[in-house]
Amino acid sequence: MICFFEEIVNEYRNKNKYREVPVNIRGLTFKVYVANINGQEVGFTQGLIGSSGSAILMEELANGGVKNVLACGGAGVLENEEKAVYVPVI
Repeated sequence: MICFFEEIVNEYRNKNKYREVPVNIRGLTFKVYVANINGQEVGFTQGLIGSSGSAILMEELANGGVKNVLACGGAGVLENEEKAVYVPVI
């Protein structure tokens, strides 16, 4: 899972036993926190803002063997929609 909110990433780290997997992108090291949740290995990392950074991160994760990715972000222009979930389909 790629999440764009640092506080959510930190909450995940505080609530789960995990191992850190470093992902190196052009001299910068990003941490992927991998935990076993219900028998599945789930990785969690903070995403990069912008399509270029996101694409590079996705490519590196795919090169590392990641098969599925779920990105979690926000939509600051929506009002009065607290705790609503929108799933884009295209």
